[in-house]
Amino acid sequence: MDSRAGPVVEPRLAESGFDPVNQVRLTGELVGKETLRYTPAGIPILDARLAHRCEVTQAGHRRQVEFDIALSFSGPLAQRADGLRLGQAIDAIGFLAPRRRQSKSLTLHVTRYAAIDPASHEPNSN
Repeated sequence: MDSRAGPVVEPRLAESGFDPVNQVRLTGELVGKETLRYTPAGIPILDARLAHRCEVTQAGHRRQVEFDIALSFSGPLAQRADGLRLGQAIDAIGFLAPRRRQSKSLTLHVTRYAAIDPASHEPNSN
């Protein structure tokens, strides 16, 4: 598959002018991190887990939201993310995709992240 190709859009959606978007931004705490590994092609991969906790308003009611999500960093980003420590707060931006081709589980494939300074709660870009 050509990585430069855009997303594959269901024909009836494309005809309607619908432009699909798959971009996610989550903040949370790094609660798990695997050992940095390399694909057979030599691309660094780092798998991790992010714990997200927040309070949102839905239909006029406050709701506590808590979940963990799998993260996947690749390339030079994986090498930089390998320096993150467990418990580190991060701001992660990426896209959702199955972990593997036939999997039903979703992973946030991180394309950018920033460590969050606990004192200021402001992202420090990486």
